[in-house]
Amino acid sequence: MKELFSKVGSAMKEKLSGITQRIAEGTAGKSVSYYKHRKKMLLVSIAVLLAVLVPVVGIAANGNMNRIVQPEVTEPVVQQVQPEVPEEQPEAQVQPGESSPLPEAADPGVLLEETMTGGAQAADLQFSGVVESAPTEAPAVEEKVYMDLVPGTNHADVIELQKRLTELNYMENDEPTDYYGDVTKQAVGYFQRKHGLQMDGIAGVKTQELLFSEGAKPYTVTLGADGADVESMQQRLADLGYPVSVTGYFGTETESAVKYFQRMNGLTDDGSVGAYTKEVLYSSEAIPSETYLEDQEKQPDETTEESGGSKDNGDGGSASAPKPESTPKPEPTPQPEPAPAAAADPGNVEAFVSAALAQEGKKYVLGGKGPDTFDCSGLVYYALNQSGNSIGYMTSGGWAKSGYATIGYNDLQRGDVICVSGHVAIYLGDGMMVDGSSSNGKVVVRQIGSWIKNNFICGKRPL
Repeated sequence: MKELFSKVGSAMKEKLSGITQRIAEGTAGKSVSYYKHRKKMLLVSIAVLLAVLVPVVGIAANGNMNRIVQPEVTEPVVQQVQPEVPEEQPEAQVQPGESSPLPEAADPGVLLEETMTGGAQAADLQFSGVVESAPTEAPAVEEKVYMDLVPGTNHADVIELQKRLTELNYMENDEPTDYYGDVTKQAVGYFQRKHGLQMDGIAGVKTQELLFSEGAKPYTVTLGADGADVESMQQRLADLGYPVSVTGYFGTETESAVKYFQRMNGLTDDGSVGAYTKEVLYSSEAIPSETYLEDQEKQPDETTEESGGSKDNGDGGSASAPKPESTPKPEPTPQPEPAPAAAADPGNVEAFVSAALAQEGKKYVLGGKGPDTFDCSGLVYYALNQSGNSIGYMTSGGWAKSGYATIGYNDLQRGDVICVSGHVAIYLGDGMMVDGSSSNGKVVVRQIGSWIKNNFICGKRPL
């Protein structure tokens, strides 16, 4: 097609040049006006031919002869136009050696080449936009590939595991680490128990897929559960005078005791222990049972005289008469009151800090107050009493609300208690602290990281 177009163009260019030459020379036996008319008619023919050939050449240039996309064009109305016959003009007087001036300034050959080039470019522009491109596929979302995480190992994925367990209240709030310790194993086991999985404490693929899914349930302990957390709750309920046996199994007796505790403390008495009920249960503000409170009120009246006799109640009986067997007096487990250390020095910050540092490496247990196991609040409580500073037990929330002097982060001094959301630690100075760490599973000395700074509530200065 291109060769045909080239031949036609060359022929027309040659013909047009000949006519132009005759007009210039004026020796063809015809008048100048005759050749001008011939030239004009030839240019019209060229224009019509280009109008037909240029689109075909454009399609061929795009290399797609099988699919021709025709734009929607309204068919033009063709009018018959009679060629204008020029009036006879007197022949121009051409002097020898001079050429007759043409009305068109452009050389016909150049005109033909420009017309062909412009037409091809127009065709390229017209047809380059109709070639459909392949649809672009959206990038595939890479799915998380889980691997088995086992106790006693270090792995970067453990950080996210601990974060998720803390978010769902299976672990105490603490700065996450890459260490898969006993506390992490225990928390994974509680999650598996809640979701009906094998309670082996190993974060396998199935466990992690469920843990990080929208269907993961938050921590609660209900009827039928068993474990170390159930035993700890039962012990705490018994300490507060609620009738329950410490067995480690959450039966109907435990459920009734939990409901009783919830009513006494203004909670919804649904019989299940969730994060908030557990927080109140282990706090220093937990309200004991009515029986316990009654016994506390009666205790001054039951004191014996120095002679060892019983106080007469007026009817010959004793004020310390035994209660019916159906309502035995609860025997609360006393709070551990460690004997003051040899270096005890009430009010001395260094004695307090030294008592805390001496517990480094001891096991973390929720509710542990020493001397062998600790949680974060238990360590502060134990170290203060061990150094000769008698103080009651307080949770992290209790410390934040306490009446001790409140200290800003930039004003912390050695021996101040750091209060963060759900956690406490003892500041050592130079950006270091000591605390009972659930994520590490033991009492540790460590650098204050971004987690502490982001969750910081206040500092408290007990000494």
